[in-house]
Amino acid sequence: RRRHTRFRNVTGVQTCALPIYRVGIAARNSPSWIVLYMGILMAGGVASLLNGWWQKEELEAAIRDVDCRLVFADAPRVRRLEEIADPAWRVVAFDDLKPLDQALGFLMTADDAVLPEVTGADHATILFTSGSTGQSKGALSTHFQVMQGVFNYLASALMMLGIATQEAEATGTPMSELQPATLLNVPLFHVTAEVPVMLQSFAIGRKLVLMPKWRSEEHTSELQ
Repeated sequence: RRRHTRFRNVTGVQTCALPIYRVGIAARNSPSWIVLYMGILMAGGVASLLNGWWQKEELEAAIRDVDCRLVFADAPRVRRLEEIADPAWRVVAFDDLKPLDQALGFLMTADDAVLPEVTGADHATILFTSGSTGQSKGALSTHFQVMQGVFNYLASALMMLGIATQEAEATGTPMSELQPATLLNVPLFHVTAEVPVMLQSFAIGRKLVLMPKWRSEEHTSELQ
């Protein structure tokens, strides 16, 4: 709890109406991305997941569309955002290649502030449509909707766990030696990576393996 308190002060969330405060994340997959996502939600904000592949014009359109006033960005996205700098929003850079305590240390200084209480009806996330039929648009979800999605996928995961348990019993392998793991090979700004992969991993204690850039020749060794 205390590790996220400074985050709340840095973002300025305490000065806004918490359920509608939109905070953007523009970055490639990394542990820092996940911590920022959870920190925004715990601080009562709305995590707005900007497509890391977008160019400056697309980033600007999305930020304006959902009224982000703060955007956390890694180095490649910072360079694009610098070209569309606007007083309407603030960009906070972080180095996603560094360990968490270095990448986000400036957000994790504890103080005496108290995190807000959030309910299922409060806004939680904004993900963006593909834009295949026009400009991408932000789709708003509540905490209840996000968690409902997580537990829908969790039901299928538990079924797979039952199958794994049967296989372990058949081979005589203790379940304690079978740690579930998954490779995150989808961008976290996509709902597939956000809900059934990242959030479901929290729910079932599954190891999540991340790669800064997808390289098919390396994925097998990353899972070892």
